[in-house]
Amino acid sequence: MPTWCLLALFVVLASSAEVWACSCVTTGEPGPCAKLTPTEVVFVGTLLSVENPPYEISMENPGEEQSRYRFRIDEKISGLGEEHEIDIYSGRSGGDCSYHFAKNQKYLVFPNRNNDRLVVTICSRTRPFNFAQAILPQLRAMRDGNPVASVYGLLQVGQQPYLSVTDDVPPQPLRNTRIEL
Repeated sequence: MPTWCLLALFVVLASSAEVWACSCVTTGEPGPCAKLTPTEVVFVGTLLSVENPPYEISMENPGEEQSRYRFRIDEKISGLGEEHEIDIYSGRSGGDCSYHFAKNQKYLVFPNRNNDRLVVTICSRTRPFNFAQAILPQLRAMRDGNPVASVYGLLQVGQQPYLSVTDDVPPQPLRNTRIEL
């Protein structure tokens, strides 16, 4: 088959497929250093169960657009009452910006309110607990009304020339290290 026929077939197939994409467009809202508001829900929790899991895991309930994740609240940071468990929702496919949690894993969760539900997307600051160690002292200080550092972060070893992280091991804080700015 001539090359132009293959190219034409590819263009037809690619243009006829339904395409979904996610975009984390910023709205000019304050970044991660912003103060917590009393209504902003933030917590550390362990995933207990999943209802309507993502499509990669289960094709059951094809009409249901969201997964329901049931968390045990391990540490309250902001916006929670006396509850010990909480439901968080997210989409079921990759193109809808859904965040897929793993059962029995611990997370730092930053859900957004969407009507009567708390929803998490990949655009939120939600992350596995192992990757939350740099921001947790900041969040705890805000919660407890203590002074908050204006500069904080985590140093990581980078791979030259692109400065990418060299492995999947969660970064460990550098203890007893003096850093000058």
